Amino acid sequence: MAIKDGKLIEATYQPTPNHGGPLKDPQYIIVHYTAGRSAGSSARWLCDPKSRASAHLIIGRDCTLIQLCSFGTVAWHAGESEWKGLHGLNKFSIGVELDNPGLVSRVNGRWRSLTLGIDYPDSDVVEAPHPRGGPVRGWVLYSPAQLQMLEDICRELVAEYPTIQDALGHWEIAPGRKLDPGGAFELDVFRSRLFGRAD
Repeated sequence: MAIKDGKLIEATYQPTPNHGGPLKDPQYIIVHYTAGRSAGSSARWLCDPKSRASAHLIIGRDCTLIQLCSFGTVAWHAGESEWKGLHGLNKFSIGVELDNPGLVSRVNGRWRSLTLGIDYPDSDVVEAPHPRGGPVRGWVLYSPAQLQMLEDICRELVAEYPTIQDALGHWEIAPGRKLDPGGAFELDVFRSRLFGRAD
């Protein structure tokens, strides 16, 4: 993985109109799931002005990489969230979307995304509570290659932008409003591997 002029050279660049001003000295990487059908469909939505949302990068389940705006540009992925006194985290963070439908429910003996109307085999689902607690629910698994690519890219981001001090789940900065990256993503393990520390 390599970054040049704010862009991951391995990614397909699909520019979004949904962005703000310059992003200087990012402090956080915020991990999301798309809750969409595919990396491509999620990219199309995040490039639509009607969505009023974007991210810097989408990582597909098959490791397709789509970059929507430069890492030096503010993307609209964190809303007006506040973290440790920083209001409006878009101005302080890089947003990475993982292609994943997220939460699924048991319907007629199958796991189904109620929002997408898609069924998933048992082998693609883990039953777990959300990291912040609550009941055991079904979550679509991330592919091992997708998770490895996320780690490789985030290592490159930390090397390129030494002001980055932590990785956060979207749910951490929007408690009660967001669930991503959900119960199938081991955020503490990811942070430990990325920064070499236990939280």
